Amino acid sequence: MINVYRVSISGGEIPSVDKTNCMKLLLYPITKRMNKRGHVPIYLRITINGQRIEKSTGVMVLPKHWSQAEQMVVAGPLCHQLNQKLQNLMKEALDHGPENIHLIKERKSHQQHITIERLIVSFLQYKESEVLAGVIVEDSYRSISTRIRNLIDTLNLLQLKNELCQNITKNQVKCIFTELRRKYGHNYTLKIIQLLKSAYEHCEQVAINPVSGFKFRYERKRLHYNTESELWQLVNYNYTNDKFRNVAIAYYVQSYTGMCYADLEKFNSKYLREINNTKFLCLERQKTKSISIIPIMPEVIKYLDSELIIYSNQKYSEYIKIAAELAGIANAEQITTLTARRTCGMILLSRGVKIGRAHV
Repeated sequence: MINVYRVSISGGEIPSVDKTNCMKLLLYPITKRMNKRGHVPIYLRITINGQRIEKSTGVMVLPKHWSQAEQMVVAGPLCHQLNQKLQNLMKEALDHGPENIHLIKERKSHQQHITIERLIVSFLQYKESEVLAGVIVEDSYRSISTRIRNLIDTLNLLQLKNELCQNITKNQVKCIFTELRRKYGHNYTLKIIQLLKSAYEHCEQVAINPVSGFKFRYERKRLHYNTESELWQLVNYNYTNDKFRNVAIAYYVQSYTGMCYADLEKFNSKYLREINNTKFLCLERQKTKSISIIPIMPEVIKYLDSELIIYSNQKYSEYIKIAAELAGIANAEQITTLTARRTCGMILLSRGVKIGRAHV
């Protein structure tokens, strides 16, 4: 076991008592792995006695914000947090010198002992770093996290969680796909398998990707939406329970404004604006943080003047199906908050709005 090291960072060398062993650390960007937003990953190279290993730090930066000479992020809103993370990783590498030597020996003998669970968790941590860098929004990260959790549960069920990545075969990928599709459906399963493929592509230590030849063919589904007569029937039905009437009004508002559930949940009258005698709905989207300006259709104005009563997402989805069934709406079991947004798009198209502007 090596207790003392000679450490070289950015070309500078710190001498030690033990002259037979030298450990060098180097941070560097990989420009060939630039993402769509122009960010590049920062890697940590650990070299011991001429043998080296690279590790992903999980930090994503713009190339112009990185200084190779100073080995740090020199600009950007999160430069201090990112630099602190890099310093902690370098300190951890120094504290675990013997473990790094063991990893280098594994790399030299081409024996990678990375389980598929560790591969997936590392990929999730990489996505978490993209949230910190502002590359993806938190809602997208939560969706990815849920899919990865479902994937790990399936791997555990198939007793593949501790299987080495390089030992996973294409037949085992098909078994994973079959089990996921049985539980979650075809299209959602393809999204999970796509994440597994991305996790393999992100890990440089694994040379074989059993998901590389997987065909991603999504099933086409008939898009369900409501007609304006059905909306009138839904909102004017004489409900005996107030909660069904409340969700019917909320669904009606969604169908004429295109608001998603998260925006509907925080809605109040302060978001209403009047420009040239025309009322608009101005709000910040929960998912993208962008400002949306929505012209209000006359059918829904009277419902926006009063406060909407919104239940939890689960209760809302449950109650609106019951309310639609009571009102005699066809395919009531298929009605969701997404159906309301799709209905809004169809209403806009039927009123002559161009398809590019009818996107909700």
